[in-house]
Amino acid sequence: MSDETPKRIPRCDLSKLQVGERLSRIQYYEVLEINLEDNVVKLQNEHGFKFTVTPNIIEAEMYTATQYAVEEKVSRTELVEKLESAGETVFAVTFLKQVTDKGIAAKLKDLDPDAVRTDKSRRALARELLKGEERTLVGYLLTAEPKLGRSMVIDLEVPSGKHNIRMVDHRTIQSLVLKNVLYTCT
Repeated sequence: MSDETPKRIPRCDLSKLQVGERLSRIQYYEVLEINLEDNVVKLQNEHGFKFTVTPNIIEAEMYTATQYAVEEKVSRTELVEKLESAGETVFAVTFLKQVTDKGIAAKLKDLDPDAVRTDKSRRALARELLKGEERTLVGYLLTAEPKLGRSMVIDLEVPSGKHNIRMVDHRTIQSLVLKNVLYTCT
């Protein structure tokens, strides 16, 4: 049951609802509190509704974005296919963020000129400057572009109402936790 009822336009007219009708919903929850002594877990969905559920419902019906029981090493193509087939399931994807001029400038700010005297050290610096920062995003798939393109993902760690759409470059995906499996790129 909901602890609070935010104002929303109903998706279903309760006055017309019939016994035996089927309902569906897709929800993404944040765990607010775990009380195993009382056998309850308090959750909040992305619309602000708060729920109290029993742990057996969570264990039987829900995936987490970070827990996994199995690890699989897969090719980048297979990893991208797993992401593209995620549908509305929550996941955690680790990838390299796009390199920006601001990021490069920050890395160059405190550069010791002696550190780049040799060709080998300059090449090493160039590789470092062209490598994006590693990022792990918890979210769900909005749309996927063709293989080795980009996917639009909803970032669930961004507060509701804020800009939460992120792009994930398939070429930089390092790992994916999806449906209790950790996939890593070989």
